[in-house]
Amino acid sequence: MITSAASLFKSPTTGGGGKYESVKDGLYRGTLLRIEEGPTFFDTKAISDEFPQGKPQPKVRWTWNLSTPDSKPLDEEISELTSDATGEKSTAAKFFSAHMGKTFDNRATSLEEAVDSVIGQTVLLSVSTKTSGYRKVDVFPATN
Repeated sequence: MITSAASLFKSPTTGGGGKYESVKDGLYRGTLLRIEEGPTFFDTKAISDEFPQGKPQPKVRWTWNLSTPDSKPLDEEISELTSDATGEKSTAAKFFSAHMGKTFDNRATSLEEAVDSVIGQTVLLSVSTKTSGYRKVDVFPATN
């Protein structure tokens, strides 16, 4: 589990893929269970003496417990990866904003406060399969 939100969004590591093969495309309510370090990918277009494998691109894994749009619990979890960037145009900032119900500003809110405030929050999740075969999870503020 996470000990520091700052390290969560900055520490390169390796890891595995998400668990959601059985989740069908559709709209769900998702309660955020955890945010943790995900795998690190390497940009092979940025190979240099400093980065012989390519520049590291650390990822962060967001995991939700799913329920139906009308809040009936499902025995399923789904994860999505974002980069460790938290700038206003980043996917992580969009995820934080959806969970917080307001625009996330990484200059006004510490990452530790942001992580603490979103765990346990419920959002709407749109799950779809891209043409490449990979799943995509889009996150939207929940409506009651």
